[in-house]
Amino acid sequence: MKIIEKISNIYGLSFNETKNLINTAQNNYRIYKIPKKTTGTRTIYHPSKQVKAVQYILIDLILKKLQVHNAAVGYIKGVKAPIKRNAEQHAKFPYSIRIDFKNFFSSISFSDLKKVLENSSLELSLDDYKVLELVLFKNGLPIGAPSSPLISNIVMFELDELLAREALKVDSNSLYTRYADDIVFSTSKKNGCKDFLKKLKSVLINYNHPKLTINSSKTKFMSRKSKRMVTGLIITPQGKVSIGRENKEFIKMLLYQYNKKLLNPEQVSYLTGYLSFIIDVEPAFFNTLVIKYGAVVSNLLKKI
Repeated sequence: MKIIEKISNIYGLSFNETKNLINTAQNNYRIYKIPKKTTGTRTIYHPSKQVKAVQYILIDLILKKLQVHNAAVGYIKGVKAPIKRNAEQHAKFPYSIRIDFKNFFSSISFSDLKKVLENSSLELSLDDYKVLELVLFKNGLPIGAPSSPLISNIVMFELDELLAREALKVDSNSLYTRYADDIVFSTSKKNGCKDFLKKLKSVLINYNHPKLTINSSKTKFMSRKSKRMVTGLIITPQGKVSIGRENKEFIKMLLYQYNKKLLNPEQVSYLTGYLSFIIDVEPAFFNTLVIKYGAVVSNLLKKI
């Protein structure tokens, strides 16, 4: 049975209704911006309920059957507080480097996913591939679609495998992890981070699926003598993990704005999600928010 027929049966639509939904999916996204934790905004591409439902079906039918490397620490089902766990793993090393890719999600195209699918054991027809294009928006992964995080990990499996091997060549006791576009390598060797960066650049020269470019302005060498940030969390000199002073001030600002009814629905949704994140990562700080903002936080918790 073709994928489109399975979707029709699961979703309860006729074949023609399902076909029309797939063909018009690109027109059924709501585009808006949310504030970043530091400065600027991030563009979100939110699919309609119908398109999102089909994307969830494709996750169950196809995507969850594909491999994800164990170096991928983000968007893994069943793993609680993955950002905190990732930071804690790196905290025990004296030297780290953080590397970021430019326009990571939009750099992943359907040809990248198709390459993985063609090399898998799944038997898919040309029509099936056409349906799977529904997970893309203008041939890039849309930030906001439920299928995008998993697809990014699937597409990155081969590169994760290559970089994990290169990391061990630099230091057999090192650690390589990736959270979306955020790579962190940690080692006990003083010049190990520079060696890993050279190897990464060498690998990327001839690597095309996906074709990625390092964001050099965000490449950070870190040690216990300097401020260390791993996947947005601060590692203190004592090896503890914190959301950091700037993020604490940011969340206080959002709580103030929420209390004054200055946030739009998307920003409120972001705020509730961030509070849930704080509960997992730094519960002591969450308790201070409850004490200071009382009913405001209690009201938001009802939305989580």
